[in-house]
Amino acid sequence: MNYEAFNNFAAGLEHIVTIVALIVGGLWAYTRYVLERGLLPPAELEVTLTPMASTGDTRIIEVGVKLKNLGTHALITSRVSARILYLNADEPILAEAAPASRLFGRVRFPHVLRRDISGNATDSSEFILVPHHTFVQPGVLQTYSFVTVLPQSAKYVLVHAEFDYEARPSRWQARVLRVARKLGFVQYTLQHATEAHTAERVFLVGETPMLLESSDSHGRS
Repeated sequence: MNYEAFNNFAAGLEHIVTIVALIVGGLWAYTRYVLERGLLPPAELEVTLTPMASTGDTRIIEVGVKLKNLGTHALITSRVSARILYLNADEPILAEAAPASRLFGRVRFPHVLRRDISGNATDSSEFILVPHHTFVQPGVLQTYSFVTVLPQSAKYVLVHAEFDYEARPSRWQARVLRVARKLGFVQYTLQHATEAHTAERVFLVGETPMLLESSDSHGRS
């Protein structure tokens, strides 16, 4: 190979390397700033419960599901819901003892408020706080409140809240993300976000309200 041919080869190789570097850099930027931060902005989910007035055998309570957008793009959700379970004051405090149960070791809350209200033991366990699409702007803490009634006999109340990202990656975006994972740009897939994002808390009612426990969970029925 003569000198001129070598220079042409080196120039062509440099051109190819430059193109590859631009493609890889563009893929990294698209993955990080469009897919990761645009489709699925990070969010913080919190649950509160405020006991209100008592009337006869029931007590009014206000459940608050707080969703804070920690990202730089609008957070779009398709569903915000809450399950409310409780344990009466005269009932024993027991943990789920079946090792095969996904709730093994957790305190059992035998009463499901929605089923109590509907009178249907096979009814859904969740209340839908927002039945339509909603959004939270970056940096905003949005509270979705739900006011309902609780039996006066209830002492410990578990509130389990969930929300879903409305945004779903297209097939092309999913392929891009798979390539990005192989290149080490990200350590997860957007499919991880298709599961409901959850938080739950246990509250003491009937006395001075206080938080007993706070944890993330995959849901209870």
